[in-house]
Amino acid sequence: MKKFFPYISFVLFSIQVQAQKSYVKLRTSVTILGSTTGIVKGMEKAGYGPKDLQGFFRTIDYPQKIKYPALDIERGIYIAEKTSLSVLVGFENAGHVDGYSPHTGTHVTIKYAGYVLSPKINFQKRLTLLGLGPTFMVFHYKDFINCTEITKNTKLFLGLSLTAETLFSDKRPLSIGVFGTLNLYAGSKTPIIAANAQTGAGYAAKISATNIQIGLLFRMAHE
Repeated sequence: MKKFFPYISFVLFSIQVQAQKSYVKLRTSVTILGSTTGIVKGMEKAGYGPKDLQGFFRTIDYPQKIKYPALDIERGIYIAEKTSLSVLVGFENAGHVDGYSPHTGTHVTIKYAGYVLSPKINFQKRLTLLGLGPTFMVFHYKDFINCTEITKNTKLFLGLSLTAETLFSDKRPLSIGVFGTLNLYAGSKTPIIAANAQTGAGYAAKISATNIQIGLLFRMAHE
């Protein structure tokens, strides 16, 4: 009988988890601060940030930056009436930055995205939630000089994530709300270097992945 005990325990645990209430959230947000800030400063310092360049029918300021919305999916289960455990996966700190040197005619570009895994414990009332837990981000980027890929690299950031959420209503099965998240990552002076050995063109930047997210969430609850 003892040899069957682990299997019986596993089945009972599975039934217990399925019997608990669970939920799935889809979150999308804008990102404030993050890696883009350091990249822009690095390009400006290296001379890739001229202002008021004359283009076709308009003036152009460099560096030009585009931030992509963050997108996450989160799955959680209740372990008590007002407490849940969840795991979030998605991406943040994503976008690209373009720089230009009018002296050499060189264009530099970096494309980047951070892929996130974050387990959390959440404390909630009927319409509000506070969550916290560790967060792990794999930051992947590619550097281009004059449209030629020069380098690509991946860096790992470890940190702490703090989230506050408010639902507009607790209507089931689907509810809509807003949230704010502070992601605090270690390594505020992580270097990124892009340089062309043949021409000497390039730049260096020191980035911080720490960011604030503000956005919408869609919550689907399961009994």
